Amino acid sequence: MTYANNAALLPSAEQLESEAASWLARIDKADDSNEIEIDLDDYAARDAEFEEWISRSPGHRVALLRLISVWKRTHRLGALKSPDVAVLKQNSSRLPLRRKIIGLAAAASILIIVGLANLNFVADVPAGEEYQTAKGGQKFVDLADGSKIELNSDTKLVADISQEKRIVTLDHGEAFFEVSHDKNRPFKIIAGDQAITVLGTKFAVHRKKNSIEVAVSEGKVQIDDLTDLQENPLIILTAGDIAEAEKGGFLLVRKDLKIVLRELSWRQKFIDFDNAPLIEAAAEFNRYNHTMLVIKDTEISKIRVSGKFKTDNLEAFVRFLTNGFGFHVSRTGKEILISG
Repeated sequence: MTYANNAALLPSAEQLESEAASWLARIDKADDSNEIEIDLDDYAARDAEFEEWISRSPGHRVALLRLISVWKRTHRLGALKSPDVAVLKQNSSRLPLRRKIIGLAAAASILIIVGLANLNFVADVPAGEEYQTAKGGQKFVDLADGSKIELNSDTKLVADISQEKRIVTLDHGEAFFEVSHDKNRPFKIIAGDQAITVLGTKFAVHRKKNSIEVAVSEGKVQIDDLTDLQENPLIILTAGDIAEAEKGGFLLVRKDLKIVLRELSWRQKFIDFDNAPLIEAAAEFNRYNHTMLVIKDTEISKIRVSGKFKTDNLEAFVRFLTNGFGFHVSRTGKEILISG
């Protein structure tokens, strides 16, 4: 069933919790490992029906992540907590989840109220307005609350702005946010398993395959792990900070604001490298161009490069490599091959 934006057609909180519990049971049944970490994106890639369900609304992902949190908590009650443990394993036999779906959903409802209220989410989040860019494209969006979003190349997000809430779900890609202050409606961004709470700021979020990167140019943002029931935020960033967050931890790099602005040079359609490994520089160009730059030799992939280039001027970068380093260039189909 596809839910329209009409509130009358949206599922109730109870129905959504029931659907989430059914999906968790199905995912648990399909998982033969003894780990309690669940990669929703990986499972979505293997189950088209689940991919359709979780993509239908940001509320679906939130409801399922909450339920997973309850499930994981049942395995942590008797275990020692350690921030160094990346993947927690069960100490005893697998929880007979498929026989306790109703009880688990009820427990989730209680924990949502007493343990997760600070996230300020509601279960039945509507689909909202979808915005998307093609590879090499950019888009500027003015939201109803006065906030502004700038989408980078190959980006998709859904913005749900109402009188009660402000939630943006970043499906993939990168976007720069300039958020209007409203203490009664926290502005939240869901990117995978992380929730970013805006405390009045200008910043960019880049959702990668297995992590998210947040770069702050003004103000503060807070990053929370939706799969963790601890009360403390995962991290708080201020202007000049860049952080990369993934399941179970984060890497915080405190930088000069000038370096943060260099990372945001895509807003002016530039790529600005400062002593970057060649393999990373090639990957950055590949974000914006249909012709792929391929580094054939591992020996040259770690060579450091610096310079400022237009995002769509791949040929200028190729000339830089041939004239400046003497690398050999060959072309095949939609690939430019670079070798020593």
